Amino acid sequence: MADHNSGTLIQYRIKRAVNSLAAARSLLNNGHYDAAVNRLYYACFYAVNAVLLTKDIKVKSHAGVKQVFGEFFIKPGIIHKNEGRFYSILFNYRQDSDYLDFAEVSKEFTEELTNEADTFVQVLINYLLQNNFYQPTE
Repeated sequence: MADHNSGTLIQYRIKRAVNSLAAARSLLNNGHYDAAVNRLYYACFYAVNAVLLTKDIKVKSHAGVKQVFGEFFIKPGIIHKNEGRFYSILFNYRQDSDYLDFAEVSKEFTEELTNEADTFVQVLINYLLQNNFYQPTE
């Protein structure tokens, strides 16, 4: 992949976050709840990575992204601690859903996670908009 500036990467990652939310909704509507949870997690993961770029932070592991997000955005109160809590919970559900045998999530629970993930991604987009790091293209 070509080297891009952080503004271009932020735009790209938010686009991936939004697309992953749409994919999660489609999977949910078609009864693929575990796969929907995976896409919800990745939607949030892409949005978090976009926010980390505002401080020129690039992390290689999923656990590292979660930790650094907490350290630089949640603990200082830039992003509310409820969002950090949700991201941690979603991280764990995605891990369980992807790697544990017989781990299942219900339609209702997946719908709840979808609503919370929509809110989470929007909170991060609002942060980016308010701080002039992101401009919607559509």
